Amino acid sequence: MRGIIDPAAVALGFFLAPASASAVTPPNADSFYTPPPGFSAAPPGTVFRARPVALQELSNSDSAGAYQLLYRTTSATGQPIATVTTLLLPSLPASGPRKLLSYQTAEDSLTTNCAPSYTMRGGNNGGSTQWAESGEITQALLQGWDVVVPDYQGPQSEWAVGPIEGQATLDSVRAVEHFSAAQLPGTHTAVAMVGYSGGSIPTLWASTQAHRYAPELNLVGSASGGNVPDLIENLARVNGGPFAGAIIGVSVAINRAYPDLGLDALLNAGGRQLAARDGSDADGCAGSVTNAPFGTVGEYTNYATAQELAALPQVRRVFARLDLIGGPLPAAPAFIYNEANDELAITPPVDKMVASYCARGATIDYDRNPAGEHLTGAGAYVQPAFEYLQARFAGQPPPDTCPPRPPAAHPGNHRPRPATVTGTRRLRAVRGRVAIRLGCPVQTASCGGTVVVRAGRQGTLGSSRFHIAAGGQQLVTVRLRPGPQRALRQAGSLPVTIVIRSAGTGISTWKAKLRA
Repeated sequence: MRGIIDPAAVALGFFLAPASASAVTPPNADSFYTPPPGFSAAPPGTVFRARPVALQELSNSDSAGAYQLLYRTTSATGQPIATVTTLLLPSLPASGPRKLLSYQTAEDSLTTNCAPSYTMRGGNNGGSTQWAESGEITQALLQGWDVVVPDYQGPQSEWAVGPIEGQATLDSVRAVEHFSAAQLPGTHTAVAMVGYSGGSIPTLWASTQAHRYAPELNLVGSASGGNVPDLIENLARVNGGPFAGAIIGVSVAINRAYPDLGLDALLNAGGRQLAARDGSDADGCAGSVTNAPFGTVGEYTNYATAQELAALPQVRRVFARLDLIGGPLPAAPAFIYNEANDELAITPPVDKMVASYCARGATIDYDRNPAGEHLTGAGAYVQPAFEYLQARFAGQPPPDTCPPRPPAAHPGNHRPRPATVTGTRRLRAVRGRVAIRLGCPVQTASCGGTVVVRAGRQGTLGSSRFHIAAGGQQLVTVRLRPGPQRALRQAGSLPVTIVIRSAGTGISTWKAKLRA
């Protein structure tokens, strides 16, 4: 593997910034970040404007150029918003079709002055984690991959709010796949995702949202370290520890997404003062992680203990929206890494999440390092994560540390069955997309594969990957190619064949009628 960076430097870089000046216009004063009138009517992933940019920490030998794109995405509550992503092109692309790595930085901040689109250009002195993260991005460029780095927290800087972060990550991929300078093969692009600590949240959420939100993407794998699948369990364990300040900082961001949390009423005077500092990043990018070491819930809220605070109905209700345990499965094989002694991203919830994924048929490589903690884990994670993603891009079989799953009992037929088309076979194309409901028989562990829509002389209209738990159903969205879209509009309807390719279970076909 070429150009592995020093793990100790990565860990140190998480809390050190280069001391360089900047003349870059901040996002809140830069009109590039403002979406055009009527932007909300555009489909997610639509690019509104683009510009070439110069980035710090990267030489011409690393990158052939970089661009920033303003694109449409979706808030945690389903509202249209716009955010920015940064695309970096490798100087020497890897052989074969171009590949795309979506890299989610550990932003962990509460203003757009700490968004990677700004700090990567040298804004805000590079940001508190940007030096280390730029080294990892360089490593990806040296593999010959295109790299996209989204401002996944959105315009309100909603740190740790998984629903918006995952959707913004997926829409960033959509945006660059159709940006001509990227030279990517559209939705056929092999896409991998990676992120540590705060970057693990958008990575995990995007991988589990992809089936529903962006089923047309060709995700081949994800790698996430320092994971936080259950924020409410983290609250109790981080309380009183070295990173206790994160409790207030994360709560500020969550309250922006879900005002029904009612944060102001939960905090005492000291807590409101700290929340105000955090909300303006007064202690620097990611400053709220370290600005209240060994603080407690009793010190900053109107409640004596973390357990008392977590028991409040509005707290339980809001934080339940941010819980990944028992949620949808990742859309592709996943490498999940945590240090057993991590004091910020505690391990017990990760154990539960992985156990849930494994029990439902996901392919997971879980590395639970028994020796380190959060900062040392940042460096130790880099090499295995990149090696894992290299293997996924190369099409190698993914490692699976899940316990062996016994075959499901079914009298007279133990062979797994492929997914089937359920509901009506009279389909309708809306905005160039067709929704097909698939079902997975209860007697098999799970159903995964690809659904393809074909139409006679038109050939393949489009395809999409899927993964369904045993006994479940999924609405799979297939994006039609432009040519067949025009043919369908002209003809009004087309007889089509739905082909379902499932690993280990062969191919099944279904006839249907597709209307414009």
